[in-house]
Amino acid sequence: MSSLPEIRHNLKRISPYTVELGEGPHYDEKTGRLYHVDLVKGGCYYLDTKTLEYESIYFEPGLTLIVPIEGKAGQFVISKNRSLYTLDWAKKSCDLITTVDHDKDTRVNDGKCDPSGRLWFGTMNWERKPGCFAPNLGSLYSLNHNRQVSLHQDNVTIANGLAWSSCKTKFYFIDSMARQVWVYDYDDQSGNISKYIISTITKYYLNQTKNTSPKVNLN
Repeated sequence: MSSLPEIRHNLKRISPYTVELGEGPHYDEKTGRLYHVDLVKGGCYYLDTKTLEYESIYFEPGLTLIVPIEGKAGQFVISKNRSLYTLDWAKKSCDLITTVDHDKDTRVNDGKCDPSGRLWFGTMNWERKPGCFAPNLGSLYSLNHNRQVSLHQDNVTIANGLAWSSCKTKFYFIDSMARQVWVYDYDDQSGNISKYIISTITKYYLNQTKNTSPKVNLN
């Protein structure tokens, strides 16, 4: 295999303060705002890429994702520990949607919307010691527009990256600790996944892709 071409970029710091553990970046194309959270500080942030305005609100630690709700300006779904909440940015208030992984020492990790607006998210064990994660405590879930949660995969250690093929027939999911990429057959109409292939990564390559970021379709 030929080597990858050298990639050069000019990097510029745009945050006026330090983020300890940045998670869940989501770009809203309509508003030009980039949202993200800080798991350690419990902060929700947005950057207006047009004006470079930067705003933040804070809750308790444990936030890992933030996704705008379709058709509801200023409202988002966020995760805190094992739960999902709706966030009203202007009121700085949260309402519980659901809690998963009952009786487990886990938290939500990555989350992303599928092409139809369902929110898919995974869980993982809390890192009680540096680099130490209890295996197979995490799971993969989805939240539909009726606020119903479906369990799709268990026995996950670190639920991480999620993506869908442009033809809406494949769903990709990563377990970082296992160094595995799970490739499922995906039905966009029903939100079901089936048959899967597991690829174990032994070498790391950088691939450039273009992705859009759907919003949550939530009543």
